[in-house]
Amino acid sequence: MPSFLGLPELGLLLVILLLLFGPGKLPQVAKSIGESIQQFKKSASGGNAKEPEATVAPAATASSEVLPSTHAEATHTAP
Repeated sequence: MPSFLGLPELGLLLVILLLLFGPGKLPQVAKSIGESIQQFKKSASGGNAKEPEATVAPAATASSEVLPSTHAEATHTAP
């Protein structure tokens, strides 16, 4: 722990966090931060071989959609 972060600084930090997130939300924020740190440490050390792969289908975008051609385009002939 850094030496410039003493007990008064930690108390002030806790008060600021309570004001920002409220007492009901603070445990959830702390849990998510802890899980994020744990996941970062796992990935930095090589990870776990049993991790499931994400199976997310790609979202359709305007560039990947096939639009039907209009009648004018279908009957147009090149000179």
